[in-house]
Amino acid sequence: MRAERASKPPTDPIDAGTPGASARREYERRQAKRETRIRKNHPKLGGLILAMTDDPQSTTAWDTGAIGEERLGQRLNELSSDTMRVLHDRRNPGTRANIDHIAVTPTGIHVI
Repeated sequence: MRAERASKPPTDPIDAGTPGASARREYERRQAKRETRIRKNHPKLGGLILAMTDDPQSTTAWDTGAIGEERLGQRLNELSSDTMRVLHDRRNPGTRANIDHIAVTPTGIHVI
């Protein structure tokens, strides 16, 4: 007679994602590209230029968006339960676009 093995609870195969991850990556990519460009074009004064100037609005907008997505995602995670599942930062195949948050509930799927 074989000893019975204790059954392990099933692991969740779906990665819920990280709120704001793609917006955060885009902000960091833009910021790093600007820093590299300035340091290359101004080897002696690059650090000073970076210290004395702000990122352009087009870059800071990505930071602002990432912060908002992270905060909303955290709140949605707090609301998650056995009857509500939240997925974050889902890719839209064939495009560069993504869906920030998806809530799956017994009453339907809600795209946020």
